[in-house]
Amino acid sequence: MHRIVFLSRRGDVSGPLAQALFNRAIAECAPGTAVGAAAALQPASAIQAKTQVVLDELGVDTQPMGILEVSPPMLQHADRVIALDRDVELPVGLRERAVPERWDLPDHSAATIEQVRALATDIRALVGVLAREIASGAGS
Repeated sequence: MHRIVFLSRRGDVSGPLAQALFNRAIAECAPGTAVGAAAALQPASAIQAKTQVVLDELGVDTQPMGILEVSPPMLQHADRVIALDRDVELPVGLRERAVPERWDLPDHSAATIEQVRALATDIRALVGVLAREIASGAGS
């Protein structure tokens, strides 16, 4: 089972979108082969309401979904760590545990609902590629 960590600064917009959309994509093309989890460097107290609206519009089940703080054990058990936000850097104590891939998405903490919808479209394309890569065996 591949474990993918989607790392963002606060975990209230891009992280939940990536987790939910990846888990749906992998369930459709290669069930049981991978699981995604969102993690944050400075976790927000909750997913932003506009993020929840977009996930609801997409028909993605978000229960249970919380915002996890990135930790050494999480990174140690991850097969891949994907830094979603442009400005995300792992703290020094965690850098030796994982070298994140970068998707370099812009900060959407103050985005409008339309911008979150556009972000979801971008993330859906990225996680679709990732899910197909894992399904084909290339994501090992």
